Amino acid sequence: MIWKGTINELNHFLGFVNSTMEYLSFTMEHDVQPLNFLDLTILKDENNILQTTVYRKPLSKNTLLQADSNHPPHLIRNIPTGQFLRVRRNCSSTHDFMSQACQLAQRFLQRGYAQEVVKIAWGKVQIISTGTFFRVTRLKDICAEPPIFTFRRARNIRDRLVHSDMKASPPTTWLRNLPVGFYKCGNCAHCSNSTNCKDFSHPRTGKLFPIGSFINCNSTHVIYLLKCPCVLVYIGQTKRQLKILISEHKMAIRTKNTTYAMATHYIEANHGSPASLKFWGIERINIEVAILLRNFFVERHFGFLL
Repeated sequence: MIWKGTINELNHFLGFVNSTMEYLSFTMEHDVQPLNFLDLTILKDENNILQTTVYRKPLSKNTLLQADSNHPPHLIRNIPTGQFLRVRRNCSSTHDFMSQACQLAQRFLQRGYAQEVVKIAWGKVQIISTGTFFRVTRLKDICAEPPIFTFRRARNIRDRLVHSDMKASPPTTWLRNLPVGFYKCGNCAHCSNSTNCKDFSHPRTGKLFPIGSFINCNSTHVIYLLKCPCVLVYIGQTKRQLKILISEHKMAIRTKNTTYAMATHYIEANHGSPASLKFWGIERINIEVAILLRNFFVERHFGFLL
């Protein structure tokens, strides 16, 4: 950027720009003499016209690819042409181009490139004028009118506070077409306390009830059934993974923790080890539907959403 004001005005402008953006900070380098920026040296000639030439750091080494490298031959042959094109593009005057091209040719020869290859690449680029790089005519027929540029809107406060969609819960199994019923996961320490089944029976009448969804040891929001050796059953529910809840019941039986109903029954009936405990998941609650029903009930009776 060419600044036509004073240095103080320039510093004031930079401070104003940085005050408008909380998460973005701008820095600047300014000088009335030639200024180095990336691989360019920018300067003004006697007519106050900006000129550019190639800039290399004083401690830069010759890092060009060796000519005897195991890269594809066509790639190595075209590296000189690409580098000479870069010098031609960055040098606004022919005199600067010739000077920088001489230095570049010497670096190629030091890296083992054939003199003929370097000479051909230099000759191809030497006849190209600098203005050619900045005239794009290929799109003129396609874009007769200036194109319209669009940008993506940044997240605002509303986007941060309100979620427009519900995130899907992570899968609990690798199966795509899930079968109906309860199935052991095969990876936990509690699978030995259960069996695969598609229905369960009433402990007194023997009536069978089908399990309407896929459930395994990793399932959450589950209604589960515990069965002891004397065929009494306990029905419970949990929001956590079923295997975590079963682990707590088995630990309560081992430690004789009477705050758990099944542990109390094991003590009174003298069933002994929790290895005889059986469990199944018999119903899985659709959490998305449950949330929608809860919100509908709260809004209807209390007038607001959770």
